[in-house]
Amino acid sequence: MTGILSLNYQGETRAVCDDHFDETGAQVACLELHGDPTVIEYSHGHACDYDNFWTDDIICNGNEDRISDCQHTAWGNHNCDHTSECIQLYCAAGGPQIDVEGTGRVSVSENNIL
Repeated sequence: MTGILSLNYQGETRAVCDDHFDETGAQVACLELHGDPTVIEYSHGHACDYDNFWTDDIICNGNEDRISDCQHTAWGNHNCDHTSECIQLYCAAGGPQIDVEGTGRVSVSENNIL
């Protein structure tokens, strides 16, 4: 199942900006989502239904267990546009997972809808 990569932080779900996001970041996201880092496909430059982003410039080295452990801008700081800078992600294991606890966990929203 393919969806837009987002983070739920402090009870609000927002998109993750695609600036600097790469295959390693996608692997960390899939690991956090499903316990399996295998990525079928990820791509940049998508529009999404989120009006805002939680983070930007995510750089992962591959040793992280969570996207929030990767280097990134401060929460809420970004220079991204929801019409062209969302990340589409397709992990090998499982389907979308939505975090309702507000802990900063990764989620994927199916068809851009939560």
